[in-house]
Amino acid sequence: MNKRILWIDDDFETIQGLFFYVKKEGFLIDSAISAHEGYNRALNWQKYDLIVVDLILPISNQSDSIPLIVRNWKSDNENGDVGINLIKWMISEQKVGCPVAILSIVPDPILTYNITHLNIAGQLQKESLTPTTLKEQIFEILKIQQDQ
Repeated sequence: MNKRILWIDDDFETIQGLFFYVKKEGFLIDSAISAHEGYNRALNWQKYDLIVVDLILPISNQSDSIPLIVRNWKSDNENGDVGINLIKWMISEQKVGCPVAILSIVPDPILTYNITHLNIAGQLQKESLTPTTLKEQIFEILKIQQDQ
């Protein structure tokens, strides 16, 4: 299928097994484990068919120089709104042309964070993800017909 997904999640290494069926379909998964890495990868959003962003992200996992725009995403509650700010930047400022989905433990993050105006492509519930449901949800977001 040769589709490419950017998965921005600080737990990426621990959830590798979830991608079994997605990879079996030919998807390539690129990862970023911080808002800074996500920012750098999203600058080249044209390479991706889908971007998935976890809402709870650290700003950075390194001590590199972090652009001011990313440093300003720091929220009052440590990591809380960093993913939301990354999504807002991607959609509003970067004008990302591929679908952007939210990964969250919050039951309805779009309403909770009042971001209906961003036209988020979908929301994946982190706690209930299995390899099968992840594939189904990605196919639904990308409007790919699944074989029965």
